Amino acid sequence: MEHHSGYVVAKREWGPRQIKRIWTEEAKPCQNHPYLERMGISEPGNVRVVGDTLLVPMYAFGKGLVNIQLVQPDGHVDYVRNAQLRGASHPFGLTVSDPTIYICEGWANAWTIHHATNSAVFAVFSRSELLTVATEVRRVHPSARIIVGALNDRWSYAERDGQKLPNAGVVAAFEGAERVGGQLVVPDFQDLDGRPAGFNDLRQREGRDSVIRWLDPRHVAYATDRLEGHDVLETACRARIPDADTGGQPMRVGEVLCRVINGFSDTAESGSRDLLSASSLLRSVGLMVIGDSLLVANQGSWLHQRLENRWPDRQWMSLLRELPDARPTPPKYFVGGLTSRATSVPLSLFPLW
Repeated sequence: MEHHSGYVVAKREWGPRQIKRIWTEEAKPCQNHPYLERMGISEPGNVRVVGDTLLVPMYAFGKGLVNIQLVQPDGHVDYVRNAQLRGASHPFGLTVSDPTIYICEGWANAWTIHHATNSAVFAVFSRSELLTVATEVRRVHPSARIIVGALNDRWSYAERDGQKLPNAGVVAAFEGAERVGGQLVVPDFQDLDGRPAGFNDLRQREGRDSVIRWLDPRHVAYATDRLEGHDVLETACRARIPDADTGGQPMRVGEVLCRVINGFSDTAESGSRDLLSASSLLRSVGLMVIGDSLLVANQGSWLHQRLENRWPDRQWMSLLRELPDARPTPPKYFVGGLTSRATSVPLSLFPLW
């Protein structure tokens, strides 16, 4: 048992049968709570309090109240043990006439989206439930426009088929939106100090207008959702290779790299020539594709000089090696007598740039 300001939260004794009694008989209406104050939330709606524990009700389609999120003044979160979590959500504004329905991770983020748009919003309580709840929302509201709001969690990875994909929050939200024919929105921030990720962070830092801006699905492409280290790769791949044999128009490194990874010719013979030419072009700027890895030469290349212009003292190497499964390699031969140590990065990260 845990004690909070004289109230005993006997979580181990709480089960599905006790939830309704606790919610209707013991919990009191709540307008002020340290967590709400920290989140900058007034008029929180359908929440209650027992002692100094904030209670957020969790509902499942067709079942009603199935669990309660327990939020302590310091922000620590727990749930009623042995009660349902799968498919549980907290709705805002289900009576509004707007045909758009938002789904997002986190009660505070959902509150922010609802108050910015006056649309219906479903808050899920873990990113693994985004897909489940989105599927249920689509079933119950087959003609609605569904928008899934992501946590822009640049500092996390999602595991998929043995691969580490950057930004678990965006990966989960994209999967949910794609499954139900919905759209994706991702918040972005002017300042990343403190590692902001959600729409409530955005509202507190930059105001309601920024929330509305980033709730426009057209702006997803501009949201900076990459981890540290990906900006090094993006800088490299946006650089234009000088003196390329493209009719006087230098090609982007990324375009050439895509050709090497994916292939781009209809015939085996010309395809071999094209791939050989593209691979040679990459090596001339300090890049090599070996198996499932991209090698970035550490020094002595045109690309190295470009990177040094932005990250002096080889700071870009440290950033690259923070990426999952990135590692230094022994010296490799690139081109023109250049033999250099390199940083190896899995090609699986490339499509997410």
